[in-house]
Amino acid sequence: MCKLNDNPFIKVLSDKILVGKGSESFESKETQMALYTTKDLPKGYSVKNGHIHVTATIDGVSHRYSLSRIPDKEGKRFCERNSREQVILNIIANKKEVEDTQRPESFEEYGLRYLYETSGNRKSATQKDYKSLFLRKILPYFSGYNWKDFNADDVASFLYSMKSEYSGERARRVKNIFANIIDSAVYDDLIIKDPFKAAKVKNISFPSYSNKEAYTKVEMLDILTKSEGWLKVYLNISFIYGVRQCEMVGLKWSDIDFETSSIHIRRAITKEEGVIEGSNGDKNHYRDIVALDYTMELLKDLRNNSLYDKEFVFFPTGGKAGPHWFSSDDINRHYFKPFLKEIGIKYKTLRSARNSAATLNLSDGLGFAFEHMLTGKMDNDHNQLIETRKMLGHSTGSKVTTNHYYKPEAVDHTDKVKIANMRFMKLIEDAS
Repeated sequence: MCKLNDNPFIKVLSDKILVGKGSESFESKETQMALYTTKDLPKGYSVKNGHIHVTATIDGVSHRYSLSRIPDKEGKRFCERNSREQVILNIIANKKEVEDTQRPESFEEYGLRYLYETSGNRKSATQKDYKSLFLRKILPYFSGYNWKDFNADDVASFLYSMKSEYSGERARRVKNIFANIIDSAVYDDLIIKDPFKAAKVKNISFPSYSNKEAYTKVEMLDILTKSEGWLKVYLNISFIYGVRQCEMVGLKWSDIDFETSSIHIRRAITKEEGVIEGSNGDKNHYRDIVALDYTMELLKDLRNNSLYDKEFVFFPTGGKAGPHWFSSDDINRHYFKPFLKEIGIKYKTLRSARNSAATLNLSDGLGFAFEHMLTGKMDNDHNQLIETRKMLGHSTGSKVTTNHYYKPEAVDHTDKVKIANMRFMKLIEDAS
């Protein structure tokens, strides 16, 4: 029996079966075609291990790649038609494209995508603030970090820096944004260990100034009687009428009607959204407040002071013109907090002035509603609540006024009428 390799009509060459006719064998396609050597190809092209290679220097760096082309007629034609530099540039570009599709997202790319994909539960202003804090605070601190570089020590150092720069509430927001992005990255296997789970990070606390707190009557008396200048007027309107801080910054002199003793709330100004005219969703920035005579006298004195802005009411001496440069946060940080420290009162945020106003107005014999009760305009608690809702800009029937702003723990129920009279005697010249 004839073995396969002994058959003159069949030869096995390099695992390829070649069929012959008669006693004459046929070579493979590779050996049949004319193959070229390095000397036959243009400069920069060479033949090695049966394939064409290209060599060139790009920007001072030498590159050498195999083209996976054999040195046949077609391969030679390719070399003649394409410069070696362009061939290598194309190879480099293709490699980068492949690497980009295979590499994980950068911290910046991932963070922005996370904030976008989770934005559905946030208001547009909040989303804008989240993105701003990520780009301005978190990203610059961790610039150049790969995912493997994040560690508890660096995260803790960052949080301490935020703690020293911002209020507790603001620093906590930065922490939550950062922690949520990292938590998502751990879930997506970009990070092995979550640095926020480490004790040195978990144990970092931030001062809590709950919006549930309100200043007591005694504290309000000290604040309103010991403050001076424009800050006295600012705090008077904030604490007595509960005007939002963003509305205070947006208050114009044209909104003050001295003839009818009215303050017309028409807009708000925030860093996130700029000028907001009228109402914005669930917040009413369009309402009228009948002010006390004492408040109007303070406003008249302030208006007569030529040092202040001619359009907007509250701009400290030396401030730039226009509404956008100065925010309620600036007033809080640079004026209100230092003032409270000076007079020895615990800081509860400037926004708590709104809680204080609501609390005093909803307490019998206290607050702005006290004058209405004296004149017989309010004869029961129900009317008092309606009046307070209007003053705060809450909708009719809203439970926010009582559930969120009214803080009875701030009210001393002993001798309420006496305290109310004392407060108004100090604030209103002819109150008795």
